[in-house]
Formats: sequence, structure tokens, C-alpha cells
Amino acid sequence: MWNEEGGSDPVPELGRLFLGEDGTIIPSDPDFGANQMATNTHGHGGYWDPRSKSLLNQGLVVVGKSDDVELKPSYGTFGPHGSWDHVK
Repeated sequence: MWNEEGGSDPVPELGRLFLGEDGTIIPSDPDFGANQMATNTHGHGGYWDPRSKSLLNQGLVVVGKSDDVELKPSYGTFGPHGSWDHVK
């Protein structure tokens, strides 16, 4: 499972509010278990910006080169609450 969440994208949190209840896990939560792809875009409309890291990472997954995808940093066991641990 792969996920991207760009800076200042309101949609993931809106999904949490409207599709679930308190404690709902969304794909950008570490407990969901998705690989969190690195992004360099903002808002919800930037994931397909030409030459963006976001678009490159999506393309790598689509063509089966997931080993080349850049992931968000993992902070591991001692990281701040909500940090990503990857299952890639």
C-alpha cells in the first residue's frame, strides 16, 4: 500500500472527520501500515505537478520500480508521535 500526503493538504484530515469517528485510522497514519512516499508539493492539487517528487514517486510505483521510491523519513521507535515507520 502506498500513500502521499502533501504539506497543507486538508483532504486526509477531512476524510478522518467525515468517513469515520474518533480514532479513525487513515492511510497517512503509521498504524495504517502504508508506505509513505515523500512529496514536495502543497495542498491537494499538487501531486501531479510536472517534475515534482510527488509525481515521480507515483510513476515509479506504477511501473513497478517501488524500490526507487523516496519515502518520508522514518523516525523509528524513538520518533515523535505520528512519525512514519515504513513497511517497504
